[in-house]
Amino acid sequence: AVEADMETKSQSVSFDPRTKLLLLITVSGILVQGKMEGMLIGVNLCMLAVPLLFFWMDKRYKKTIKYGLIFLTGVILELGILPRLTGQSAVLAAAVISLMIKIMPGLALGMHIVMATEPAELLCALQKMHMPNVIIWTLCLVFRFFPTVKEELGYTLDAIYIRMGGIKQLILRPVTALEFVFVPLITSVVSIGNELLMAVLTKGFSMNGERTNVRVQKLRVQDYVAFSLAGVAWVIKFLT
Repeated sequence: AVEADMETKSQSVSFDPRTKLLLLITVSGILVQGKMEGMLIGVNLCMLAVPLLFFWMDKRYKKTIKYGLIFLTGVILELGILPRLTGQSAVLAAAVISLMIKIMPGLALGMHIVMATEPAELLCALQKMHMPNVIIWTLCLVFRFFPTVKEELGYTLDAIYIRMGGIKQLILRPVTALEFVFVPLITSVVSIGNELLMAVLTKGFSMNGERTNVRVQKLRVQDYVAFSLAGVAWVIKFLT
Protein backbone atom coordinates (compact mmCIF):
# COMPACT_ATOMS: atom_id res chain seq x y z
CA ALA A 1 0.00 0.00 0.00
CA VAL A 2 2.84 2.36 0.87
CA GLU A 3 4.66 1.61 -2.38
CA ALA A 4 1.52 2.23 -4.44
CA ASP A 5 0.89 5.51 -2.58
CA MET A 6 4.47 6.62 -3.12
CA GLU A 7 4.27 5.66 -6.78
CA THR A 8 1.23 7.91 -7.23
CA LYS A 9 2.91 10.77 -5.39
CA SER A 10 6.17 10.48 -7.27
CA GLN A 11 4.33 10.64 -10.58
CA SER A 12 2.56 13.88 -9.56
CA VAL A 13 5.86 15.58 -8.68
CA SER A 14 7.87 16.21 -11.83
CA PHE A 15 11.17 17.28 -10.29
CA ASP A 16 14.23 15.05 -10.20
CA PRO A 17 15.28 13.88 -6.69
CA ARG A 18 18.56 15.80 -7.07
CA THR A 19 16.56 18.97 -7.66
CA LYS A 20 14.43 18.28 -4.60
CA LEU A 21 17.51 17.87 -2.40
CA LEU A 22 19.03 21.07 -3.77
CA LEU A 23 15.80 22.99 -3.12
CA LEU A 24 15.61 21.55 0.39
CA ILE A 25 19.15 22.74 1.16
CA THR A 26 18.44 26.13 -0.41
CA VAL A 27 15.16 26.71 1.41
CA SER A 28 16.51 25.60 4.79
CA GLY A 29 19.83 27.44 4.48
CA ILE A 30 18.47 30.76 3.27
CA LEU A 31 15.48 30.94 5.61
CA VAL A 32 17.40 29.97 8.75
CA GLN A 33 20.14 32.53 8.12
CA GLY A 34 18.14 35.15 6.23
CA LYS A 35 16.63 38.41 7.48
CA MET A 36 13.47 40.14 6.32
CA GLU A 37 15.10 43.27 4.95
CA GLY A 38 15.89 44.74 1.54
CA MET A 39 16.18 42.31 -1.34
CA LEU A 40 16.14 39.39 1.10
CA ILE A 41 12.43 39.95 1.66
CA GLY A 42 11.70 38.85 -1.90
CA VAL A 43 14.15 35.95 -1.66
CA ASN A 44 12.63 34.73 1.61
CA LEU A 45 9.12 34.96 0.20
CA CYS A 46 10.20 32.87 -2.78
CA MET A 47 11.72 30.30 -0.41
CA LEU A 48 8.46 30.16 1.56
CA ALA A 49 6.60 29.54 -1.69
CA VAL A 50 8.68 26.45 -2.58
CA PRO A 51 7.01 24.05 -0.07
CA LEU A 52 3.60 25.41 -1.09
CA LEU A 53 4.44 24.72 -4.74
CA PHE A 54 5.32 21.11 -3.98
CA PHE A 55 2.14 20.63 -1.94
CA TRP A 56 0.08 22.12 -4.75
CA MET A 57 1.74 19.95 -7.41
CA ASP A 58 1.02 16.90 -5.26
CA LYS A 59 -2.65 17.95 -5.09
CA ARG A 60 -2.52 18.44 -1.33
CA TYR A 61 -4.62 21.56 -1.39
CA LYS A 62 -5.61 21.56 2.29
CA LYS A 63 -1.98 21.33 3.33
CA THR A 64 -1.13 24.11 0.87
CA ILE A 65 -3.73 26.41 2.42
CA LYS A 66 -2.77 25.47 5.99
CA TYR A 67 0.95 26.09 5.58
CA GLY A 68 0.25 29.14 3.42
CA LEU A 69 -1.73 30.72 6.25
CA ILE A 70 1.00 29.83 8.76
CA PHE A 71 3.72 31.37 6.58
CA LEU A 72 1.61 34.44 5.84
CA THR A 73 0.95 34.96 9.55
CA GLY A 74 4.66 34.64 10.30
CA VAL A 75 5.58 37.19 7.62
CA ILE A 76 2.97 39.67 8.91
CA LEU A 77 4.26 39.25 12.47
CA GLU A 78 7.87 39.64 11.30
CA LEU A 79 7.30 42.80 9.27
CA GLY A 80 4.40 44.46 11.08
CA ILE A 81 4.24 43.40 14.72
CA LEU A 82 7.75 42.41 15.86
CA PRO A 83 9.38 45.86 15.30
CA ARG A 84 6.83 47.40 17.71
CA LEU A 85 7.45 44.97 20.56
CA THR A 86 10.03 45.26 23.32
CA GLY A 87 11.31 43.20 26.21
CA GLN A 88 10.18 39.63 26.85
CA SER A 89 7.23 39.93 24.48
CA ALA A 90 9.67 40.67 21.63
CA VAL A 91 11.81 37.65 22.53
CA LEU A 92 8.77 35.37 22.68
CA ALA A 93 7.39 36.74 19.40
CA ALA A 94 10.78 36.33 17.70
CA ALA A 95 10.93 32.67 18.81
CA VAL A 96 7.44 31.95 17.48
CA ILE A 97 8.18 33.75 14.19
CA SER A 98 11.44 31.84 13.77
CA LEU A 99 9.57 28.58 14.18
CA MET A 100 6.89 29.62 11.68
CA ILE A 101 8.96 31.04 8.82
CA LYS A 102 12.52 29.82 9.40
CA ILE A 103 12.32 26.24 10.68
CA MET A 104 8.86 24.97 9.69
CA PRO A 105 9.22 25.50 5.89
CA GLY A 106 12.35 23.34 5.70
CA LEU A 107 10.83 20.64 7.89
CA ALA A 108 7.59 20.61 5.89
CA LEU A 109 9.45 20.41 2.58
CA GLY A 110 11.79 17.71 3.89
CA MET A 111 8.96 15.52 5.13
CA HIS A 112 7.10 15.96 1.85
CA ILE A 113 10.17 14.96 -0.16
CA VAL A 114 10.69 11.87 2.02
CA MET A 115 7.06 10.82 1.66
CA ALA A 116 6.72 11.62 -2.06
CA THR A 117 10.01 10.28 -3.43
CA GLU A 118 10.25 6.60 -4.26
CA PRO A 119 13.51 4.96 -3.09
CA ALA A 120 14.19 3.59 -6.59
CA GLU A 121 14.02 7.13 -7.97
CA LEU A 122 16.43 8.39 -5.34
CA LEU A 123 18.79 5.44 -5.87
CA CYS A 124 19.05 6.10 -9.60
CA ALA A 125 19.57 9.84 -9.13
CA LEU A 126 22.30 9.41 -6.51
CA GLN A 127 24.08 6.82 -8.62
CA LYS A 128 24.27 9.38 -11.41
CA MET A 129 25.98 11.72 -8.92
CA HIS A 130 28.60 8.97 -8.30
CA MET A 131 28.05 9.08 -4.56
CA PRO A 132 29.48 6.30 -2.33
CA ASN A 133 27.20 3.29 -1.94
CA VAL A 134 27.14 3.72 1.84
CA ILE A 135 25.54 7.16 1.51
CA ILE A 136 23.20 6.05 -1.27
CA TRP A 137 21.79 3.07 0.59
CA THR A 138 21.58 4.97 3.88
CA LEU A 139 19.45 7.68 2.26
CA CYS A 140 17.32 5.08 0.48
CA LEU A 141 16.67 3.33 3.78
CA VAL A 142 15.66 6.63 5.39
CA PHE A 143 13.31 7.43 2.52
CA ARG A 144 11.72 3.98 2.85
CA PHE A 145 11.71 3.89 6.65
CA PHE A 146 9.62 6.95 7.54
CA PRO A 147 6.64 6.25 5.22
CA THR A 148 6.45 2.73 6.63
CA VAL A 149 6.59 3.99 10.22
CA LYS A 150 3.87 6.52 9.42
CA GLU A 151 1.64 3.74 8.09
CA GLU A 152 2.27 1.59 11.19
CA LEU A 153 1.49 4.57 13.44
CA GLY A 154 -1.82 5.04 11.65
CA TYR A 155 -2.76 1.41 12.27
CA THR A 156 -1.78 1.75 15.94
CA LEU A 157 -3.86 4.89 16.45
CA ASP A 158 -6.86 3.24 14.81
CA ALA A 159 -6.55 0.26 17.15
CA ILE A 160 -6.26 2.54 20.20
CA TYR A 161 -9.31 4.51 19.12
CA ILE A 162 -11.35 1.32 18.86
CA ARG A 163 -10.03 -0.17 22.12
CA MET A 164 -10.47 2.94 24.28
CA GLY A 165 -13.84 3.89 22.84
CA GLY A 166 -13.27 7.28 21.27
CA ILE A 167 -11.45 10.56 21.68
CA LYS A 168 -12.94 11.25 25.13
CA GLN A 169 -11.17 8.25 26.66
CA LEU A 170 -7.91 9.21 24.96
CA ILE A 171 -8.09 12.63 26.65
CA LEU A 172 -9.10 11.27 30.05
CA ARG A 173 -6.37 8.57 30.04
CA PRO A 174 -3.37 10.17 28.29
CA VAL A 175 -0.73 8.03 30.02
CA THR A 176 -2.45 4.80 29.02
CA ALA A 177 -2.92 6.12 25.48
CA LEU A 178 0.79 6.94 25.20
CA GLU A 179 1.68 3.48 26.48
CA PHE A 180 -0.57 1.90 23.87
CA VAL A 181 1.15 4.02 21.20
CA PHE A 182 4.83 3.69 22.06
CA VAL A 183 5.05 0.00 22.99
CA PRO A 184 3.68 -1.37 19.68
CA LEU A 185 5.37 1.42 17.73
CA ILE A 186 8.81 0.58 19.13
CA THR A 187 8.23 -3.09 18.34
CA SER A 188 7.17 -2.18 14.81
CA VAL A 189 10.19 0.10 14.32
CA VAL A 190 12.59 -2.70 15.28
CA SER A 191 10.81 -5.11 12.95
CA ILE A 192 10.77 -2.58 10.10
CA GLY A 193 14.50 -1.92 10.55
CA ASN A 194 15.29 -5.63 10.33
CA GLU A 195 13.11 -6.08 7.26
CA LEU A 196 14.73 -3.14 5.47
CA LEU A 197 18.18 -4.48 6.33
CA MET A 198 17.31 -7.87 4.86
CA ALA A 199 15.93 -6.16 1.77
CA VAL A 200 19.21 -4.29 1.28
CA LEU A 201 21.23 -7.47 1.63
CA THR A 202 18.88 -9.29 -0.74
CA LYS A 203 19.39 -6.62 -3.38
CA GLY A 204 23.14 -7.22 -3.34
CA PHE A 205 24.40 -4.21 -1.41
CA SER A 206 27.53 -6.08 -0.29
CA MET A 207 28.50 -7.06 -3.86
CA ASN A 208 31.11 -5.10 -5.77
CA GLY A 209 30.70 -3.65 -9.22
CA GLU A 210 28.35 -1.21 -10.91
CA ARG A 211 24.65 -1.81 -10.34
CA THR A 212 21.94 -1.37 -12.95
CA ASN A 213 18.60 0.29 -12.32
CA VAL A 214 15.23 -0.02 -14.01
CA ARG A 215 14.63 3.68 -13.41
CA VAL A 216 15.85 6.28 -15.90
CA GLN A 217 16.36 9.66 -14.22
CA LYS A 218 17.11 12.66 -16.41
CA LEU A 219 17.27 16.35 -15.62
CA ARG A 220 14.56 18.21 -17.51
CA VAL A 221 13.82 21.85 -18.22
CA GLN A 222 12.12 22.47 -14.88
CA ASP A 223 15.12 21.01 -13.06
CA TYR A 224 17.54 23.38 -14.78
CA VAL A 225 15.19 26.29 -14.05
CA ALA A 226 15.15 25.28 -10.37
CA PHE A 227 18.97 25.04 -10.34
CA SER A 228 19.22 28.54 -11.84
CA LEU A 229 16.75 30.08 -9.40
CA ALA A 230 18.49 28.43 -6.44
CA GLY A 231 21.83 29.79 -7.64
CA VAL A 232 20.39 33.30 -8.00
CA ALA A 233 18.93 33.09 -4.49
CA TRP A 234 22.29 32.11 -2.99
CA VAL A 235 24.08 34.88 -4.89
CA ILE A 236 21.63 37.50 -3.63
CA LYS A 237 21.98 36.19 -0.10
CA PHE A 238 25.76 36.38 -0.10
CA LEU A 239 25.83 39.83 -1.72
CA THR A 240 23.39 41.44 0.70
